[in-house]
Amino acid sequence: MRKSIAGFLLMVAVTMAAPYVPAAYAKTNCGAVMQELTTGKKPKQVALDMSISTSSVYRCRHLSKMHAAKAAAGMSGEPPTTMAATPPATH
Repeated sequence: MRKSIAGFLLMVAVTMAAPYVPAAYAKTNCGAVMQELTTGKKPKQVALDMSISTSSVYRCRHLSKMHAAKAAAGMSGEPPTTMAATPPATH
């Protein structure tokens, strides 16, 4: 009897906790954050206006810079560097 009650309570606890997603794990709309930053707003003000943390604003700004750098490297006209296989040495 006790095992069945304990199993039932465990199942209820897992079921109730499953749909819970903390706000910290929610996706931030970095496009909207970057639009606000390009208008001249400070990161703290953007965070307050969008009800997100300032670290999320800084993360979006960092990701935006990373994507821009990757895009610039891809458009530079330089061929991608790959490790070519060296031919076997002949003796």
